[in-house]
Amino acid sequence: MHRDTGVRSLQESGSLDLRTKLVFALVTTSLLSTLLLGLFSYYASEKMVREMTARQLDALVDARAEDLALIGQAWLEEVRLIRSRTELRRQLARYAEAPDMATAAVKRILEDAEASVDVVKRVTVFTPQGDRIADAGKADFPASPPASGEAGGLSFTRYVKTKTGSVDAVLHSPVSLDGQLVGHMEAVVDIGGILELTRSYRGLGATGETLLVAEMEPGILTVLNQTRHGGVPTGDLAISAATPAMLAALSGDTAVLEGVEDYRGETVWAASRRLNNVDTGLIVKIDEQEQLAPLIALRGRMIDVALSVGALAILAGTLLGFFLSRPIRNLDSVVHRIKDGDIQLRADVSGEDEVSFLAESFNELMDRVYIKRSREDTAGQSDG
Repeated sequence: MHRDTGVRSLQESGSLDLRTKLVFALVTTSLLSTLLLGLFSYYASEKMVREMTARQLDALVDARAEDLALIGQAWLEEVRLIRSRTELRRQLARYAEAPDMATAAVKRILEDAEASVDVVKRVTVFTPQGDRIADAGKADFPASPPASGEAGGLSFTRYVKTKTGSVDAVLHSPVSLDGQLVGHMEAVVDIGGILELTRSYRGLGATGETLLVAEMEPGILTVLNQTRHGGVPTGDLAISAATPAMLAALSGDTAVLEGVEDYRGETVWAASRRLNNVDTGLIVKIDEQEQLAPLIALRGRMIDVALSVGALAILAGTLLGFFLSRPIRNLDSVVHRIKDGDIQLRADVSGEDEVSFLAESFNELMDRVYIKRSREDTAGQSDG
């Protein structure tokens, strides 16, 4: 009855018993420790994932840029081989003297050269003044002489769209004989080789892709290859509507961009390079959601661990509270029984903890009280 009264008085006063305090302390400590450990692990893992992704994209874009640069160099070499034919240069040099004979000879040489080079779709030669002499092969757009005053060696000049929607590259080169300019050459090149590279998704997971962009007209950006996800076909895009990664590629910015939107509106991480020899922007990107998927899974596991630790702490706190509070409950029971008149009753002092020391002190106090009361009773009987 006295124990129930004590419990009710605790409840009425709003106080917590020892077991409840122990459970609360253990649960709070365990959850707080788990939270701090989880936050540290999560942010450390996120930083590591971001650094690894940046290095991965940077390495991939460098590798793609090297491959594409080699293909662009191969274009130049193919055209250079055609241009270097001695007979071609000799016929161009005598064109002013015998135009009909030179034209026939030049056409025969170009046809032979075009047939022996796979990537060249059409080759055309012009006089030093820009008049067309002959060509070989076919392309969907007319040949154009070099711009007035254009000089320099063999170089990429532009991309041109075909009637089928594909894109060809155009290269120009002066043709010289014994240090004297005898004509100009235009070569139309099939860019299928570089487009084939963009269809390789190795190292890019389920969402990554490679994009090639070029400013074919002032203020107009063109995506040269088909996208992996099919959301946007090859086509034109105003520079003002270009994605941050596209703008970075065209400007030559080599920084890895995190958390930017792509043409689908998805948040991605992207790395870019500018291929100066073919005047093209290169982008390698991957969806942020895919890269952060391991962190999301880690966060879920941490929540599960926190719940498990909390449940274990509640169980452990309840058991500890029960065993630790039992001596105190026993001492409380002894106190109430003594109050009811059983003054010879003493508390259990077994153990070496603070409760045992308290029980021992309580017993000593009760012994003094008992002795004092016995003396008072004896003195009273003597007086009587």
